[in-house]
Amino acid sequence: MGCSKPIVKVSLICLIIGLIIFVIGYAAPYWSKFDLEAAPSVIDRHYYRGTVHAGLWETCEDYERWSSEQGRGRRYRIDECFSFLGHPDKHPISKELRAAQFIETLGLIGVVATITILLLELCVDSLKGKRIVSIIAALCCLASGGCILLGTIVYGSQDAITDSLSWAFALTIVSGVLFVIIGIVILVGAVLNK
Repeated sequence: MGCSKPIVKVSLICLIIGLIIFVIGYAAPYWSKFDLEAAPSVIDRHYYRGTVHAGLWETCEDYERWSSEQGRGRRYRIDECFSFLGHPDKHPISKELRAAQFIETLGLIGVVATITILLLELCVDSLKGKRIVSIIAALCCLASGGCILLGTIVYGSQDAITDSLSWAFALTIVSGVLFVIIGIVILVGAVLNK
């Protein structure tokens, strides 16, 4: 026999909650945050102050620029986002970022596959009570959580990023840990339910 129905239902609910948390972290441009502050010099008469937020897929700049040319001061407010996919010339992508994008996307696909397998186990009569279906769902969930955690490690290993990680990065870690725990629960439920 596979997992008992209550374990499958609770796991499915937790997976959906985890997926929502993961998608928020996955899509948000707040994996890292950098503060900008540059004082004017004799050569460059520009002053910058603000922040830059970056995620897996885009970077957002929010800062003020003040320039003094020929005795006249001008102040500009810059608030714009650039997609890493649409502007490869403006924002070159590091190998670490590209690897993190790929690994996190594998994790997303795996979580969706896990949810699909559990829904099939609940709804399809020929799959109800099959231990192998629960074991496949558990392994898929464990692999997804592992991919998500590995992707955060790869992203966090970039030299300029380590001191400035932000909330979306943390959400992604939380969802990865949640998926590993859910995978363990499904696996234990499948093995213990004879």
